[in-house]
Amino acid sequence: MRVAPLALLLLLSSCGNLAGKLLVRDRTQQSLTLALEEGERVTFWTNLSIAYEDRMDVYMTVQVMKDGSVYKSFQYDPLHTDPTYLSSKEQWYKYRERNPEWIPPKERVWEDEYMDGKYIKHYGTKVKRKGKNTPVLDIPETGFYTFKAKLTVDTERPFEIHRADLVLRK
Repeated sequence: MRVAPLALLLLLSSCGNLAGKLLVRDRTQQSLTLALEEGERVTFWTNLSIAYEDRMDVYMTVQVMKDGSVYKSFQYDPLHTDPTYLSSKEQWYKYRERNPEWIPPKERVWEDEYMDGKYIKHYGTKVKRKGKNTPVLDIPETGFYTFKAKLTVDTERPFEIHRADLVLRK
């Protein structure tokens, strides 16, 4: 049973060295400047914990600045990570409301078919996600690079951001 912790340790040690961390919890743009060498590869990692009702679209926008101008720009879903570790997703039933577009069937049907579509069910969801995202930045020349990151949430329902970190690794 000691194989799983050893495999996790090997996986995490192969992820590269920590270059920097941006805390983007409040949905405002945060920035971090790093001195990077030519030929280095920067990978983007997520450490995210959010809670929301029903459905929510969330994405991270990262601009990489070099000498005061935009060098590269990335936009990606921070919930889509590969590999993923120490992550979880919980869902629970919150409430239901009557579907105004529901029309009762004219002939007699089974109870579950009759109820199908009569109510709209609302669920609460809590997601914790840690892992590597798809963007990779190859550094063409030695210098100072500024990373500007912003977490964008697209929903009209209530939500909470408990933790939202962009972790940069070399």
